[in-house]
Amino acid sequence: VTTNNFTISAWVKPDISFNGLVGIIATMNGQMTGLMNYNGEVHVAWNEAYWGTPTGLKMNTGKWNFIAMSVSPTKIVLYVNGQKKVISGNMPALNFSNSPIYIGRDRDQGGLPAYIDNVRIYTAPITTNNQ
Repeated sequence: VTTNNFTISAWVKPDISFNGLVGIIATMNGQMTGLMNYNGEVHVAWNEAYWGTPTGLKMNTGKWNFIAMSVSPTKIVLYVNGQKKVISGNMPALNFSNSPIYIGRDRDQGGLPAYIDNVRIYTAPITTNNQ
């Protein structure tokens, strides 16, 4: 599957406040792509780009949080508990055919101390009207 039109969403309940970088839902299609936790802030990565972009969106420790990453060719929209951050740029189509999906971690980092439930992958970008 080669695409740049999809959405990943999940409910996440972090046990503790977490510092460092670790995948929430990620894949390695040559480069890191997915939802990341970076020093307590939810970040996105697209083919190793954008993951350092500050979002200001944090999950609540000890509570269930809805997070989603909606991708289109010109932007990524990150949702955390109804708040959104738009990251504009060129999102080239990526081949995910042989890429494992890591939940609660990524290929190189340790595990995220959290419960993760109801992980969904949609074949189109969603908007707040679709939630």
